[in-house]
Amino acid sequence: MHQNKDMFNLESYEAKGKLNRPDIRITIDTKEDLELIRKIAKNFNNLDFFTENIIDFLDQNPKLLKINKNIKQKKLGKE
Repeated sequence: MHQNKDMFNLESYEAKGKLNRPDIRITIDTKEDLELIRKIAKNFNNLDFFTENIIDFLDQNPKLLKINKNIKQKKLGKE
């Protein structure tokens, strides 16, 4: 059950092409997610990068994906 669902509009979009990577979880819902994001952020010296750059970085460093691979993504919904 989503908390405070009346305060937010939840939308879901399916990524296309290179961006459609269900094997990659980039969100901050757990301590494992935060650990991965911190490791990704250390790679980029500034905020001038795109999602494709993160995917390329993770493809070059696949061991990083093990950090949060056991976390199950919650489904968006309007229950």
